[in-house]
Amino acid sequence: VTKDKIVAVVRMMNGKVHRVTYEGSLALDYLEPTAEDVAHSALTSDVNFNVTGGSINAYYRGDYFGKGVDVWFLHMVENTVGGYSGGYLMMDLMVDKSEGGYDNKDAFVGVYTKADNTTESYADHFAPGYMRVDYTQMHTWFVKGMKSENEAWAPFVDGNITITKEGDIFTITMDGIDDKGNKIQGSFSGTVI
Repeated sequence: VTKDKIVAVVRMMNGKVHRVTYEGSLALDYLEPTAEDVAHSALTSDVNFNVTGGSINAYYRGDYFGKGVDVWFLHMVENTVGGYSGGYLMMDLMVDKSEGGYDNKDAFVGVYTKADNTTESYADHFAPGYMRVDYTQMHTWFVKGMKSENEAWAPFVDGNITITKEGDIFTITMDGIDDKGNKIQGSFSGTVI
């Protein structure tokens, strides 16, 4: 990369090498999501998962979407040898502000359905997964094999998410579909770290 040039050498799986050169302005505008932004599942069939002993990170985002509800972003990682490999989930959950916001670490326990443009009250909904034009996975996703290579990934676009708590253990149960109609079903149990 230089001031006005990018050169990439790409080696294909079949061994062929391609050289790609771009010359011109390297100034890039921010990519705003557009109506063409769609989710992209890599699943070729239904998936079932059952993870126990995982780690859950819970981040309070306040009224992140501007819909009058609190948003909790959760991401869960299966505790396996070698770090972040195995099952991985992420989701944006919308919770009624009366649940206590940041001060209530159990506020996201409940049952969630998909939010969309027809939703009137956003409490108790999840934001469905999609991929932005810059290939950022947004909102609610299932991923298998995160550390070196992802074996499978899929946006969770419709269905139910149920979160329960017993002692210090949270259980997240998902029953829904990706953007290709593949079923995503299973549960993830673990502690919030």
